[in-house]
Amino acid sequence: MTIDDKKINHLTDLLDYASLLYYDEKEATYLDCLSKVIEAFLEDVPLPLEEETIEKMNETFNEIRKLECNQEELRKVFLLLSIKGFKHANFSLDIITPDAVSIICSYFVESLLKKVDKPKDIIQKYKRPIKGKYSILDINYGTGNLTLNINNNLDLPIKFVGIESSNILANYANNMNNFMDMDTIIYNQDALSMIVPNVDLVVSDLASYDYEDELYESELTKKGVKYFPYLAIEKHLKSGHDKTKYLYLIDFDFFEHEGSQEFKKILSEQVSIKSLVVLPQSFFQGNPKAILILDKVKKGSTNIVSLPPLSDRDKFIDVIQEIKQQLEE
Repeated sequence: MTIDDKKINHLTDLLDYASLLYYDEKEATYLDCLSKVIEAFLEDVPLPLEEETIEKMNETFNEIRKLECNQEELRKVFLLLSIKGFKHANFSLDIITPDAVSIICSYFVESLLKKVDKPKDIIQKYKRPIKGKYSILDINYGTGNLTLNINNNLDLPIKFVGIESSNILANYANNMNNFMDMDTIIYNQDALSMIVPNVDLVVSDLASYDYEDELYESELTKKGVKYFPYLAIEKHLKSGHDKTKYLYLIDFDFFEHEGSQEFKKILSEQVSIKSLVVLPQSFFQGNPKAILILDKVKKGSTNIVSLPPLSDRDKFIDVIQEIKQQLEE
């Protein structure tokens, strides 16, 4: 896929300029302004702004319409805009999954989907059944950089479903995906408040914190476990079907939190751990992460491996291929 940096920068500047026009009059957060601008552009309706500002906005929209960008160029545009929005709102950039990590995940997703017999349908209650498409659920969607990378790196028909607890991020992600014409639906819900039947794969870059909602109850919470990643994985073992796969980005100290023994017991009863892939430290500004891959089909042994640094390119590629082969067995 050819990437034109000039197009990326031009579209980024145009959407940024339009968002700031709205911001100057409404003083909402940058992401809210960007979301409103995208929605107005797509629906071709005027925003409630001063006449002079509307004229400038329309001129900007006309310039946007002249640009033809592919999916990867659009992903990069919205990544740049998301970073600016996160800085404005004082959101941690850790919420955005790094590109290098997302691309590695996409390699493994391709292998995991090969083990699914055929694309499944999401049931009617989730609005749009998806005959003929694989379905992937991201339970901690954020701005969607993980799933957008998966989409752009795989030549497969995929329907994405996202769960995002933040109103701001859910609204922004919905409008962003509409702009990109992505087959995605986002639910503005707590990740522990719903399950999605019949998805083929569950993915997530899991946020690390203790979940404090006293009304939430599960087998783990009854034993005093509060660590959100444990609870999220436990919850979404109920999402999917009998061959559903799971790919989670986890902190390096994932298995050292309170309740880890109780969590491991639930895993051993319901899934097999296919792989634990420790990612290079150079991929992260802070603590390193790993990829945890689970399978409802319980067979085979666990493959534990550390990826070499990208500087050792040949070895890095060889290890990736070895992991993919193991996932496809």
